[in-house]
Amino acid sequence: MMPYNYPYYAGLIEKAGFQKVKDLLAFYRHHRDQFSERFLKVCARCERHQQVTLRRLNLKNIPQEAEIIRQIYNAAWAQNWGFVPLSKEEMAEIVAELKPILRLEGTCILEVEGKPAGFYICISNMNHVLKELRGSLKNPWRVLKALWAWKHIKDGRLIMLGVLPEFRQRGIDLILIKHVIDNTVDIWDDAELSWVLEDNAGMIRGIEECGGYYIKRYRVYQKAL
Repeated sequence: MMPYNYPYYAGLIEKAGFQKVKDLLAFYRHHRDQFSERFLKVCARCERHQQVTLRRLNLKNIPQEAEIIRQIYNAAWAQNWGFVPLSKEEMAEIVAELKPILRLEGTCILEVEGKPAGFYICISNMNHVLKELRGSLKNPWRVLKALWAWKHIKDGRLIMLGVLPEFRQRGIDLILIKHVIDNTVDIWDDAELSWVLEDNAGMIRGIEECGGYYIKRYRVYQKAL
């Protein structure tokens, strides 16, 4: 669900008068990569001192679950660069797009003393399917190849993670990152964690502590009119 452009595009864009606004970083982690000792100690201490519950999404009550995620997302990202709050209608569209490809193992809502405090959503890397379809559903052979590719996807992507502001600085984000890794290694061999704002030092440090490392960047440009 992210685009790829050849490196020379940057030169063409800059020659046209556009300038960099922000870089969005992507990180990679293989299931054999290790957590740092510090990361594990911090997670264990945070869970000991808080009444934390982690659960999967309840697919029988998607509207309510979607609203929980929307509220956390809007609050968690409110101060981030470029943020625009999700409306209920937009959230409904996202749910409709993700529901057919969502795996419960890649979902989680974290509660502290029964109150939703954070969440994550990780999906299979659908680029394997899109590559086989080549932009069309008209070729039955390509559709069959795409279905086969879908069943054999072994990598995923963490597309959304958020923690309510009042629960920050309590290790909730680290607990979520550890949980998504611990609970998806049986279905995916590796994953991309993206995108992360280049100046989000706390999230970058947490990803690196869990064994993830920088792999690519997406750049946003702008031009004065």
